[in-house]
Amino acid sequence: MAFGSFRFPRELREGRMSFRVLRWLHRRGVSRERLRNSWLHRALGERLFSKDLWAWRRKTVARGWLIGSLVAATPLLGAQLALGVPLALWGRGNVLVVIGLIFMTNPLTAGVFYPFAFLVGCWALGRPAGDFHWAQGPWWHAGGPLVVGCAVVGAAVGLGGFALIRLLWRDRKPGTERTRMAGVAEG
Repeated sequence: MAFGSFRFPRELREGRMSFRVLRWLHRRGVSRERLRNSWLHRALGERLFSKDLWAWRRKTVARGWLIGSLVAATPLLGAQLALGVPLALWGRGNVLVVIGLIFMTNPLTAGVFYPFAFLVGCWALGRPAGDFHWAQGPWWHAGGPLVVGCAVVGAAVGLGGFALIRLLWRDRKPGTERTRMAGVAEG
């Protein structure tokens, strides 16, 4: 391995990490049998049990990144999870990636993210950001630039991450690395 190169952990490359997560959930009482005919199963349907939603595959992780970034950037702090999980199920994205990205914008990071998104929204709308003062105007006057800024930042992060995951993550067939290493050892 060359200096500065990055390799995904072995469990992730070989697809075993998703089974660890599923086993961890099963030990805590979350299993298909317990979820079947529950209110969650009735609300979300059979798609809840799709292995693509929980496996670490390039396509599902990329879709999960896109969905999670867009939902995490919304100014709806309390409703992001309720919005993100159904969108992940509908868009066939990795649910764990979506949830992880949603938890990135929490009350601790909101104090940095939302003012930044407001400034981006002011820039996108062509408004000077210095004209708005929280003490002088009602808070809803910030709504337009904030929503536009959140959409721009979410789309930029989502599409950029989607493209990088699709470009850099190479799916390998099982045994490819072992076969290559055996050829190096013989030669």
